Amino acid sequence: MADNFIFESSDCKQEDKSSTLTRMATASSFTVGDYVVYHEDENTIFGTHSMTPSKGAMLSIMYFAKFEANKCVFWKVHSHQPA
Repeated sequence: MADNFIFESSDCKQEDKSSTLTRMATASSFTVGDYVVYHEDENTIFGTHSMTPSKGAMLSIMYFAKFEANKCVFWKVHSHQPA
């Protein structure tokens, strides 16, 4: 992660690197799986994965990330409950 890293959630709220790392370290447990990569190059990656919280229904996640100098500078997710 780059020092200027930004995470953006489905509701367009943004977190910096420090906030993201703190949230992930203290988050309730969840499982991530079923990764599919639709596009990847030196600057971007785009795909989907599942996320199942310890309590609640599984979510389908679409993600997009941007890289500069081999470090992630932006990670955007959009989630929904599969039908």
